[in-house]
Amino acid sequence: MTPFGTVAGMLPIGLEHAGGLERRSPLADTAIGGLLPGTVLPLFYLAMFYVWVKGRLRPVSVHEG
Repeated sequence: MTPFGTVAGMLPIGLEHAGGLERRSPLADTAIGGLLPGTVLPLFYLAMFYVWVKGRLRPVSVHEG
């Protein structure tokens, strides 16, 4: 939730609609470009990693001798 709030606050700067902050537009673009993928992608990659690990770990059967 915090990254999305930060992105929402930086959108006017990144789109150069904030008066007097046009020089900071590249910084806002970089921050937005790093926060969004850094927040959304781990949600998918962690789930895929969990499925991959869970599929590789097979239950060990115990045979009584």
